[in-house]
Amino acid sequence: MTDYGCCAAQMLVPFGVNLIGITNTSRSISPFHQCGTLEDLPRFLETADYVVNLLPNTPQTQNIWNATLFAQMKPIAIFINAGRETIGRCSIDACRKEPLPSDHPFWRTQGLLLTSHSAAPSLAYAIVELFCDNLSMRGRVDFDRGY
Repeated sequence: MTDYGCCAAQMLVPFGVNLIGITNTSRSISPFHQCGTLEDLPRFLETADYVVNLLPNTPQTQNIWNATLFAQMKPIAIFINAGRETIGRCSIDACRKEPLPSDHPFWRTQGLLLTSHSAAPSLAYAIVELFCDNLSMRGRVDFDRGY
């Protein structure tokens, strides 16, 4: 188990999460409720609501995530990839610098969806009002002014 895995798990403890970890050798590691090896991964995926990939980039873990493993997961499971595998799609709602400069590589990144920092819960009537206002381009972003 990497230090990253233990640190991430420790942050989830207050939420009462049933923590399951993958290690080189099956053994008990706090705060995990259960640990297994890569051989156990398909079985563990069957019941997971969230899967956080923090596997290191080793010959044993390279290209491990594939259609077969994803098929083991629940249809509602959420996969969070913080490891070093290549991913197909990503969404970003907020960037360090906004508006994002026109020459930023995110604008040219395949599979990246940039939203307009508006992914927060909203009231339907406010969205309708904003939509109607925007038909006339009121509230348009002025990139020269920075907002």
